[in-house]
Amino acid sequence: MDVVKSPIAIRSSSLLEDSHYQPFAGIYNTYMIPYLDDKYEMLRMLSDAIKGVYASVYFRDSKAYMQATSNVIDQEKMAVVLQEAVGNQYGDRYYPSMSGVARSLNYYPIGEEQVEEGVVNLALGLGKYIVDGGLTLRFSPYHPTKVLQTSEMEIALKETQTSFYALDLKNIGQNLSEKDGFNLLKLHIKDAEKDGSLRYLVSTYDPHDMIIRDGLYPGGRKLITFANILQHDVFPLAPILQMVLKYSW
Repeated sequence: MDVVKSPIAIRSSSLLEDSHYQPFAGIYNTYMIPYLDDKYEMLRMLSDAIKGVYASVYFRDSKAYMQATSNVIDQEKMAVVLQEAVGNQYGDRYYPSMSGVARSLNYYPIGEEQVEEGVVNLALGLGKYIVDGGLTLRFSPYHPTKVLQTSEMEIALKETQTSFYALDLKNIGQNLSEKDGFNLLKLHIKDAEKDGSLRYLVSTYDPHDMIIRDGLYPGGRKLITFANILQHDVFPLAPILQMVLKYSW
């Protein structure tokens, strides 16, 4: 707490989660706490969150999943990881410009995509939106300019992200909930537009000309397409992901 001056994510790192033979990620709770000047209050929140992560092993959903995958609690071993939360503060909320989940194998390749090239799901805001099954942008890091969801205007209007999660910096967790999202805010894309966080992330739909323009323009609906990053290389995300997936086997 003396080193990190930003919110902290408290998450599990267990034997079953690291298994190569079965999916177990996201089963246990992950908590996020805001940075506070009051170190004792922040320590209290951190302590409660660590207890909450360990306790989540015994939650009904965790035990049901463990039983369904033919595992037993006695075989599980867990450590708790503290991670600095990447993002920016906008008033009383905190979130990153983008978060994502990358998979080394793409089991459902489209067009020129190959299984071994992997696949990525990208979203604005905290990664909980992706883990919870939110509407994300799916693409191959080897074919970043070919995104099915943005290939046609009608698809882009229906199949792009409309909401996102942010950490509520005002909620200091006086009563830690068994629900790890108790201090997260679910916001609309318009809220991010007011924060000024959409500059390189969106395309703008012009209803008068019936066209989608890459970039942030006045008026019109903002679509989370990451076009400036994937199409125009404002940030080398695709090459970075290629390297990560190549060496993460």
